Amino acid sequence: MENRLKKIIFGVPYNPENWPEESWYQDMEFMKKSGINTVIINTFGWSLIEPSEGEFNFRQLDKIVSMLEENNLYIGFSTSTAFPPAWALKKYEGMHAVNKFSPGSLKSGVSLCPNSPDYIRLIKKLVSAVAVKFGNRNNVIMWNINHGNDVIKKCYCKNCNEAFSNWLQKKYHTIIDLNKAWNSNSCSPAYTEFNDIPFPENSQNTLHLADYDRFMDYSFLNLFNIEKEIIKKHSGIPVTSCFANSLSSVDYFKWKKEIDFVSGRSFQQNYEEKEIAGPMMHDIFRGIQGGEPFTAAGISPDSINFSSMSRTRYPGKLRMICYEAIAHGADAVIFSEWRQPLSGPDKFNSAIINHSGKSDTRIFSETEQLGAELKRLSAVTDSKVNSDIAVVIDFENIRALSSDSLTGRTISYEKCISEFYKVIFSLNQTVDFICSDSDFNDYKIIIAPMMFMIKDKFVSSAENFVKQGGTFITTFLTGLTDENCRVYQESYPGRLKNLLGIKIEEFEKLDNDADYSVSFKGESKQFKCGKWAEFITVAEAKVLAVYNEGIYEKQPAVTINKINNGRAVYISTVTSTEFLTKIMELEFDLRDVKPAITVPKDVKSLKRVKNNGKEFLFLLNYGNKSQKISLGYGKYRDMLSGEILTREIKIDALDVIILGEV
Repeated sequence: MENRLKKIIFGVPYNPENWPEESWYQDMEFMKKSGINTVIINTFGWSLIEPSEGEFNFRQLDKIVSMLEENNLYIGFSTSTAFPPAWALKKYEGMHAVNKFSPGSLKSGVSLCPNSPDYIRLIKKLVSAVAVKFGNRNNVIMWNINHGNDVIKKCYCKNCNEAFSNWLQKKYHTIIDLNKAWNSNSCSPAYTEFNDIPFPENSQNTLHLADYDRFMDYSFLNLFNIEKEIIKKHSGIPVTSCFANSLSSVDYFKWKKEIDFVSGRSFQQNYEEKEIAGPMMHDIFRGIQGGEPFTAAGISPDSINFSSMSRTRYPGKLRMICYEAIAHGADAVIFSEWRQPLSGPDKFNSAIINHSGKSDTRIFSETEQLGAELKRLSAVTDSKVNSDIAVVIDFENIRALSSDSLTGRTISYEKCISEFYKVIFSLNQTVDFICSDSDFNDYKIIIAPMMFMIKDKFVSSAENFVKQGGTFITTFLTGLTDENCRVYQESYPGRLKNLLGIKIEEFEKLDNDADYSVSFKGESKQFKCGKWAEFITVAEAKVLAVYNEGIYEKQPAVTINKINNGRAVYISTVTSTEFLTKIMELEFDLRDVKPAITVPKDVKSLKRVKNNGKEFLFLLNYGNKSQKISLGYGKYRDMLSGEILTREIKIDALDVIILGEV
């Protein structure tokens, strides 16, 4: 979606109903002082708007909107449908989601049933009233439907049971086709009527489980579309729904077809093992957006209180995190809180204004500095991040893996993806995340880990990509089943065995304590590996690395199959970061994949490019000491200071430099 404002959106969620009205005027002054230009409102407003069924009162909300307009602040409107009033939940008990053991409670919107007729009827009336009242206000620039879509919660009520039966009938048409697809006789009784199909809470049938995940995702997406259609009747403003900062049961690529722009949460945590999560999720959100700029939401100004460990951010880290999002393709950064709540579960989550209510704090000062700087970056908007590397993520595949007992609790798809990302990030490379149906030919290297369930189109895309000179990298747990979770009646890795040039005879999950290692063929250095191992028979492929211990000693661990000028790499075990880095360095060198600019360790460089070819170079120093960077013979303008820079520059610890071409 094109950035119509032609400026970086710098925003906060705002829930003024939680504070005395006299503090609102102070908020307006503080927002303008800090450089905030966009405010997200009405997240929890349903109870105030509709204090009793059918009686709408917009007096307070209207006053808030008017105050924001008078202070030239843009508005993001939430529909507040994730948080129904107490009267609604009491009167219509069917609105509660029902879990496997007991009905849901009043905890939050994620415990609502997406197929409750009462809930659907009430949100239609609410959204219609809000859209009619505020849909054409001049300062409204976006709608946020519901409260986003974190991990989809399953409901096991009678409404969902009936809706699931109807959904299955539309998908499979006949009960014979369903039994065939599910292979019902192997692990569950064959069904004679769609209405006989129960919930899968105790099912051993992986496709039954996967289909219920798909159905619940469909149900929540249907809720989104109900609200969207109402809004579009009364407002031409773009709509979204905020994505979670994880790879969940929500099919983000399917949701993207219905939303106008991608908004994703970025709860950055302050300890080492979580540092990679922010950049990776930014790249995933950009990939879901199809490479276009996205909105980075939910950025915590400082520590968060819902984690087992969350340290205070070092001075400068908040600014760094916001620029990190922009460097990875965001045109909007939105914090998680404006004011710290005075009570409730989030009362100790950090915010721009803390419990003191003052602006003379470190966090406010950093926000103020950032707000002033972002006003100078209008030229960066609508530029894109280009990459020679892509990682394939397939949410149908995630469902298949999560519903199958083969992966156990020791092997994580998201952790496998993160390990590849950690290596790519450490090598100062950029990466796109794409779906399995994407065009692979835009890239030099395609990485597709743990593609347990594969489709024919994916196989043909991978084969054509390698034939045309690309490098395709995949791992264990790939190619075992088709899109219906049925195992191929051929050697593993099924339809990919010819591309990879191997056959897998046997595999096993290893104990966490299993002490295995691998070495590159002909070399003595050993690298730890574990969790999974395989017996591989090499056909056309060559062996790159071997196991060193046990029954796998001297057996292939990593193979490479060369086809024309292309390469298909197979990694059969969970390896160390050091070993994976060696493999990636080899492939990067062969494909001439280079970073935006050569920088010292702890400094990252990313480039954003506009359609007219104008480039912006982002330099981020994650380290605790200053570094020198050579700019070669280029001539650049520092976008933040306006200074002209050439030759060699210095970047301080936890600092950011943004360079534009002169």
